[in-house]
Amino acid sequence: MDATQNSKQDHNEKYSRYVCCALNIITPQNFDTLLENTLALIGDDKNKMDVIIDMIFKNSSSSSLYSEVYSKLCASILEKYQRDSIDSFEHIQRRILLNYEENVSKIVLEDRGKVPDEERYAIFCTLAFVAQMFKQKIVPLDKMQRFIDKLLPSETQPQQSLDFKLDCFIKLVEIVGKSLEELDKQYTDTIFDRIDKLTKAESLLGTRLYFLLLRVTELRENNWTPRLESLKPVTIDKIRREVEDEIERRNQEIIFWRKQRKAST
Repeated sequence: MDATQNSKQDHNEKYSRYVCCALNIITPQNFDTLLENTLALIGDDKNKMDVIIDMIFKNSSSSSLYSEVYSKLCASILEKYQRDSIDSFEHIQRRILLNYEENVSKIVLEDRGKVPDEERYAIFCTLAFVAQMFKQKIVPLDKMQRFIDKLLPSETQPQQSLDFKLDCFIKLVEIVGKSLEELDKQYTDTIFDRIDKLTKAESLLGTRLYFLLLRVTELRENNWTPRLESLKPVTIDKIRREVEDEIERRNQEIIFWRKQRKAST
């Protein structure tokens, strides 16, 4: 009995180490391979399903660059089990929403004053991941709307609480805004009416938040197309091609200027 339990514990520890390693090295380039290997290891073991979902949420707070690929991983796992096992699909779905609610509650449960930079960064990374989960249609519309409502403060809230919640609100809406408007334009109009009221209280907001809210409004007016493209994970092949293109461009410049010098002498 003890030997069996020890063997099972060792197996679970190896699986956890594999998942941790896979999440740290996953890229668009190796996504399909890691997904296939992970699904083969999970099988119909609900404990393993819980482990990978919990670890995805935990890792999501370390870097926003992985938010898109992590959300795609969750969507792919759900898609696989939706085809093969409704029971497993529903189990994973419940686990995802449980993690979602736990992470959201940490952000909106109480008014926050000054948040340390390290904690603020982790929260913004979690927000980016949650936003991508909504875009993947994993987080339902009504849950996202309730989250946004809790983040968007009234004009009468204390300045410190206003700062933190508005920062979170802005980060979230910048990512989900387009999808949100496509699903419920009337609700989105209501949100931006509230933003308009807040921007009229510039003295309460302070200059930084005032201009951040104006930027969100401008983003919507520009059909949710940002002025600067955000950073995303890229494949090694793409980086290599970009480097080769840059080298070729510089070589062409050198050839051009050499010809110019010869022509002038």
